[in-house]
Amino acid sequence: MKTLIATEGSTLDSPVARRFERAAWYLIVDDEVHTLNACQPQSPHDHHKILARAAQDNVATVVAGKVGFGNLQLMSSFNFKVAYAHNMSAHEAVEKLSHGELRALVVRKKGERPPYTRGQKHAGIRECFAGGTQRGQHHLQQYSGRGH
Repeated sequence: MKTLIATEGSTLDSPVARRFERAAWYLIVDDEVHTLNACQPQSPHDHHKILARAAQDNVATVVAGKVGFGNLQLMSSFNFKVAYAHNMSAHEAVEKLSHGELRALVVRKKGERPPYTRGQKHAGIRECFAGGTQRGQHHLQQYSGRGH
């Protein structure tokens, strides 16, 4: 499985970047063949080209600390999964991803509806505050009114 990791350095010992867009390096790691390709962006908008290159290299997952909305939409067009990794090295992120400890999120395409309906979304809130307290009643009124 190939993974694109946004990092602060060019090795697997480097920490994962806090934001995908501001990463100093982008690493493409292949778990099966144990190869590493490092790419350094030359301009602030090179991450779009790097995502396109990763799609050509059949990368399945992108790992970063945080990803902006525009890049999430671009990643969804390439059918990438996104995994968030905080306060760890790239090597730790790859290990946790392969063991299933990092949850990869599937990005919804623009215009796709969430998998629940409006009533199901608020059913959890009603169950949570069903104790009859004043705070619970306030939340029931707040979330069941018009516009929510």
